[in-house]
Order: sequence, then structure tokens, then C-alpha cells
Amino acid sequence: MSKSVVTFETFEVNKEAEIVIGLFFRDGKPFGHGHYSKDEKDGNLNIAFREGEELNYNIGELVVAVNNATGVIKGLFGHRLTRVDGVVDRTIEAYLKEKKSVA
Repeated sequence: MSKSVVTFETFEVNKEAEIVIGLFFRDGKPFGHGHYSKDEKDGNLNIAFREGEELNYNIGELVVAVNNATGVIKGLFGHRLTRVDGVVDRTIEAYLKEKKSVA
């Protein structure tokens, strides 16, 4: 049986703040919000999960997913984790809205 892989997809860049926003996916389903600064000195990865979901993932999977998708390493030495359903839900909603407008 093959292990499912966590992926990360960016979909929004806040040009004024130099922030990249994206979603974490497993088996094609979004489960977490991630964002990071484009500033090379800031290696933090900011992550939001729905309440209780953070126990299903390890930081290493998320760091690798961001690196595979973007070529940057964020979160290896610093990350911020929050458990807020609304952040994840709003990010998924914005992602779906952007994908629909592109189609």
C-alpha cells in the first residue's frame, strides 16, 4: 500500500507584504493553510490547521511539501502553528474562488 503524500500549492502572493499563501493537500483534499515571507532572512513557515488536525501531520512533511512546490526551505528551524478552523476555511474558499475564475 502506498503512503499518501502531502503537497503544497501556492495560489496567492501578497506583493505589498511579500507573503506567499498556499494550501497543504493530502490525496487531493486541502487540509491546512500555510504562508511564509519571501524575505530570505525569515525562515519561518506559518501553518494553520482545523482544531485537532495538527496531530495527523508532522512538520517534516510540511517543510518538504513547501520545498518541493516552491524550491524554498521554510519551517525547518522555525514554524508557527495555529489551530483555527476559520483560517483554513477562508483559505480554501479563496483558493476555490481563484481556481474557478481561472477556469
